[in-house]
Amino acid sequence: MSTVLALALVMAAMAEPTAIVERVVTIGGATRRVSVFRDGTVVLAMTSPEGKKEIVRRKLSEIELEVLKQVVSESHVELSESPLRPERVEGPAIELRLTPEGRGPLKVRLPLGMTAPLAVGKVNQALDELEKVLGEGPAEREDLSTWAPETGDRLELDDGTKVVVLEVTTDGTDTVVRVGEEDAPVSIYFELSELRRRAVRRVHP
Repeated sequence: MSTVLALALVMAAMAEPTAIVERVVTIGGATRRVSVFRDGTVVLAMTSPEGKKEIVRRKLSEIELEVLKQVVSESHVELSESPLRPERVEGPAIELRLTPEGRGPLKVRLPLGMTAPLAVGKVNQALDELEKVLGEGPAEREDLSTWAPETGDRLELDDGTKVVVLEVTTDGTDTVVRVGEEDAPVSIYFELSELRRRAVRRVHP
């Protein structure tokens, strides 16, 4: 089946939803829905063929949310300019719904296992990473109560975010630590006590 025949691209005229991106995978009566909302909440909802439901939630960091917003916005633009016509898709499928801020909702539906367009692939990759973190559950917490941060230290936070220490500033008795995700344009500041509380473990290269 060609990608032109397989890809369904639908622009819907409706009120802007609260999710910036949502993916629904349907296989043999089972569904996996991952939704990322504008406040940074991620919800993974799984329904078995028998109707049994399981829901997992977590909150994205500011950095994760900004990076995902950028991916969704860029992919929305690329798909909106696609010349492909809507087609009906039967059987196992992936459905993506993109609604970046300031743009109308866009829906993409394609058969499971097909080679996806680049714009779809970028969103799928980001959502795959989120699903992986949600499926792993909470990490075992390391005792960091006496940890002294140094530039280059890598950490996993309690929301699953992995960050690197970019700068450590001490003013008298107060220590402020600037951290960011590698290759991400956004960084955030923590007081050392707050970072120790939020950090789950150190990540070694």
